[in-house]
Amino acid sequence: MITFAPLPHDSDDTIGSSLVGYLPQGTTYALLAKLFGEPNKDVDGYKVSTCWAIRFADGLIATIYDYKATSLYDDEYPLPEDVWSDRAEVEWHIGGHNSAVAERVRELVVNKKTV
Repeated sequence: MITFAPLPHDSDDTIGSSLVGYLPQGTTYALLAKLFGEPNKDVDGYKVSTCWAIRFADGLIATIYDYKATSLYDDEYPLPEDVWSDRAEVEWHIGGHNSAVAERVRELVVNKKTV
């Protein structure tokens, strides 16, 4: 079993993290919110509208976010509110300091989808 805990929205532990993978197509905001809790919606106001940050039991950190996927970045893209209500599908990115977190996050999401 993969265990994790959410990080506070103001945690500095995610500084320096970068893209390590993507979630499967069709992953919804509702599923992510159910799995990871309430996201940070006050991120950078430009490239990211939503971000979750978690710490695994071994100390590794992962972020899940919608990079350059909403109208904050490009007016042609969906509004953040449409993503949050699952009226629009986006590509969810996985970030971290270690690429091992990508598979862990994908496993958590895939297993949750099948429950």
